[in-house]
Amino acid sequence: TVYVYSENNEPYGFTYFFGVIKKHISWKLTSSENKVYLLNGQTSVPFNITLMNDGTDEQDIHLSLSSLSKSVSLLDSSGKEKALLPVTLNLQAQKDTVFNYTFSKQVEPKNFRLVDIEGYNPYSVGEERKYYVTANSTSPNPGDYNKFRAGQKINFVQLSDNWEVNHYGTDVFPILVDLNAFNILGAQPMLNLTLQGQTFLNETSSIVYNSQLTYFSNFFTTNPYQNATLYLGYFHSKFDVQFGNITGGVLGTYQNGQGLKADYYISKNQRIGAFYTTSPRLFSKNPDYTTFGLTHNYRNSILSINSQFGHSISNVQRTFTDVLNVNASTNFIKNHTFGIRAGVSRNVKQDSVVVKYGWMGGVYYNGSYLHQKMNSNLSAMYLSPTFGIYSYERLTVNAGNQYHLNKKWNIYLNNNLYRYPDQPLTIYKDNYQLNNRLNFNYMNSKAGNFTPFAFYNFSRIQDFRVHSRGLGLNLGKYNLNENYHYFINILSGYNRALAPISKDYFFLQFAGFIQVRTLSFMTRYQLGNQNVSRNYFLYNSVKNPQIIVLTLRHQYVFPLPAFVMQNAVSYSYSTISGKNINFTPELYCFTKGGWRFRILCEINFSLNANSDIRETYYMLHGNEEISQLQWNKSFYLGVGIRKEFGIPIPKTKKKYCTAEFVAFYDINGNGKREHNEDLLENVVIKVEAWEVITNIDGEATLKNVPLGTYPFNVFSIPDLHGWFPHVDDKLNLWKSEKIYVPFERGVKVTGKVFLDREKLGADADKLLDLSRIKISAVNERTFTTLTSFNGSFEIYVPMGKYILTMDEKVLGDRFQLLQNNFELNIDDKFDNLFVPFYVIEKRRKVKVIKFDSNGNRIDVNEPTLQQPNEPTVPVEKPQEKPVNLNEKYKDIDVSELDSIINVFLSKYELTPEKRLYLDSLIDMFFPKNELPAHKKFYLDSLVDVFNSKNEPQPKKFQQEPLNNYNYADMLDIKGLDSLIDVLLSKTKPVIPFTNSELERIERSKIKKSDLSKYGDAVVYTIQIGAYKKEELTSTVLAKFLTLGKVESFTDDKGVTKYFVGIYNSIDEAKTAKKEISKAGFKDAFVIAIYNGKIITTKEAEFINE
Repeated sequence: TVYVYSENNEPYGFTYFFGVIKKHISWKLTSSENKVYLLNGQTSVPFNITLMNDGTDEQDIHLSLSSLSKSVSLLDSSGKEKALLPVTLNLQAQKDTVFNYTFSKQVEPKNFRLVDIEGYNPYSVGEERKYYVTANSTSPNPGDYNKFRAGQKINFVQLSDNWEVNHYGTDVFPILVDLNAFNILGAQPMLNLTLQGQTFLNETSSIVYNSQLTYFSNFFTTNPYQNATLYLGYFHSKFDVQFGNITGGVLGTYQNGQGLKADYYISKNQRIGAFYTTSPRLFSKNPDYTTFGLTHNYRNSILSINSQFGHSISNVQRTFTDVLNVNASTNFIKNHTFGIRAGVSRNVKQDSVVVKYGWMGGVYYNGSYLHQKMNSNLSAMYLSPTFGIYSYERLTVNAGNQYHLNKKWNIYLNNNLYRYPDQPLTIYKDNYQLNNRLNFNYMNSKAGNFTPFAFYNFSRIQDFRVHSRGLGLNLGKYNLNENYHYFINILSGYNRALAPISKDYFFLQFAGFIQVRTLSFMTRYQLGNQNVSRNYFLYNSVKNPQIIVLTLRHQYVFPLPAFVMQNAVSYSYSTISGKNINFTPELYCFTKGGWRFRILCEINFSLNANSDIRETYYMLHGNEEISQLQWNKSFYLGVGIRKEFGIPIPKTKKKYCTAEFVAFYDINGNGKREHNEDLLENVVIKVEAWEVITNIDGEATLKNVPLGTYPFNVFSIPDLHGWFPHVDDKLNLWKSEKIYVPFERGVKVTGKVFLDREKLGADADKLLDLSRIKISAVNERTFTTLTSFNGSFEIYVPMGKYILTMDEKVLGDRFQLLQNNFELNIDDKFDNLFVPFYVIEKRRKVKVIKFDSNGNRIDVNEPTLQQPNEPTVPVEKPQEKPVNLNEKYKDIDVSELDSIINVFLSKYELTPEKRLYLDSLIDMFFPKNELPAHKKFYLDSLVDVFNSKNEPQPKKFQQEPLNNYNYADMLDIKGLDSLIDVLLSKTKPVIPFTNSELERIERSKIKKSDLSKYGDAVVYTIQIGAYKKEELTSTVLAKFLTLGKVESFTDDKGVTKYFVGIYNSIDEAKTAKKEISKAGFKDAFVIAIYNGKIITTKEAEFINE
């Protein structure tokens, strides 16, 4: 605002203006790890979220974390209190902050859920489970809400020790053998043998097989084998074949028996089949019944036709029967299906000319209408008295209608009619049953699903007519997380028997079930009976009969999980049959070899109640109890054994194998496990994208892996303090075998940070604290450690190639690191390695003034001395030819040349061409300390160019030996530039490398990358170029190397793509791309890597979503 005043400070007026500053909103959200592995049995693990404001102004940020799993809790850093979320904070520009949290998953205690006895394995760590925590951040300000967002998904993985890669692919037929003996020590023991199995042979075929045999005779007989059930089925995408106990499926024929059935798929829409069955056994000489026939199925998008023909022969009734059935349906109207059934039959009596013809017909409909609120299922079918093998007519009508009132309320109306004649040659009219029921269903109530209903049923059985009507209620709920389940059914009403006495008889039925964890209780009470027949009225007492049943079941897994106990106890009472008490305990034992042993017993106590049968509803007089009550006792003992075996498949080519991994401490380093070498738990075994974790026995298994060679990665989740896996990065799987994973002690890399203090400083004699400086050894993984007070450090790394680096950020502007990024090639020849880092304190300019005894200056014409790191700039002179100073500097240590070059590389910028040649010199000079004569000449020439410029040198240089002098204090860039110019000129000395050799040297500095190492997480990088081999020059390669570490990947077309940097988010990659473009790479762009492949950023965004 501007104010205007007069000379007398009287205000004349004011005006104002606005200044607009363009605000750049941007921040980064990152997590400590994108994928966190949990130890076996581990329930919580810490992680952190970092927010970095890289915008131009301070920023308000709203941070929230969420997980879809109800079993996951987000706690604070202590792991005890629930984290305060969401969080709103203000972050200054270019500042960051870290939030520490604890991921916690709910652990179900033992015996919280029932274990599946059929599939229980106490020696496995369980199935693999994945949990996701999503971190989202946005601006809480309405004006900035849609301008920028940042998020991160963090995976928490609990691996299993067993992974079946394919459900098919085994070279054996697995067969489960379950043998049980019952009533041991009893009068009539029985032995039951069950054999069953199923396996997928490949992607398109599978086989299923089972059989059951029962032995109960105390003498040899073939009846158990003749009467055994048998089934063998082979299913393929084009056909299937079934053998054993099958059904023909043709209505009107004898359907069940043993035989053969096959289907063939002519096309996707059409299938034909045939079957043959006999009863009771397949290979009977004179079977009771024989049936064979043909089937045909056709289906397209709107029409379906199923045709069946069957021919049955009955040696019992001495008849031949032919049946032809057709079932057709169409859904040419959306949401509506119409169908029709029809069939004809011919029945011929053997040795007779009498032929009976019959027919069958029906219609059905199902569909939805009234804007999908109303659903109907209607059907009716009639069978004539002479249709097929039947000798009586039948009529069935069903109607089901459902109406959706709203999201919670539904109405169901079900009507069923079933009419059939009584036994032949009887005087009774046709029997029928008509059931009607109206349900009102309320979903998602707090108490559970609530369904009240009303019913009215009619029945006539042998001219005994009954009307039954009443009300009922169903109530049920299942809570998966808390593991409880209950169900209640109540039914009450009246039965009116229309003859001989028309009275309404009350009935009440109640059934309840409740399960909490591994304990369940079931009860059933019945007063009277809803379904009333003539016999019911004849044989029940005058009072309404009552029945009550109470059952309690419990399962318990012992502290030693190989043992499981199941108990059941029940009590029942009936006014008709008496009392009964039953107790059935079962004990199971599971072994590591896959055996399951079982022992069970059953103890029964019963008290019979005898009544006079004349005490009926309509016979009101009779005797009371006619016999004295008595208790009966029984005891049954049984044992069982179960095991899965594998039957080798003959003449099969192995396509899959099973790998069993064993991780252990390889103390003696021979790669084999000895008896005194401990096993390792919580080791992640990664083959391709399949991951398993070793259990307490150090074991993990991958089943049915396709034969081949795969990327192989092994690492321990907990820190083993210097123990590392000694394995190749490729794994050959050509057969099923046990693979040992040895962990060897790593090579100890020690070192120290040496500090050269400035001698003229006021605190030159004071010791500086050199602790907590980060030292990192980097290849595909990063190993870090911190220095102690005196600068020493120690770190263990596995064998391989590394870049050992020191964090220079801690030095500030006062100190300078002479050399960093040491290349280390560590193999089994090393026990330990020492690497020093040299740091110098920058020198100050010192002007020395001398006086005589009278106080007069005597150094007026002397030059000003400088501290060593401010070298004297030589006077420009014409380029001189290097002089061979071999004799003068013959004792120079070659290793000092590395210090000279690295100092200049850290201080000055060289052209790519000169940097390329300088790297070639280093490669040439440093493999050995003993140099041939011509290489010694170049070294002497190098020293000559640096030190013999006819320039005045500091006295310190002239007095001290060359190999003890700090080169950082005396060299200047012009000397190095002159040296390179001389060596690049093809006069003297001659360049020892051709251009193609230099290009080959430079190519070796670019690492060929295996894209699969980045796993299944999407990462981003910057592509800076793509060339075929013949297109790439050494100049381009040298330009690439100015960006630092460059990686490459060659695609199927022979084009090599070069990229720089790996980023977890596209925003980070875009920011880095801008900097790379400024460095001269205008055509650089962002690409993404996923599952070992290069993809576009749009594809990456789709995967992340």
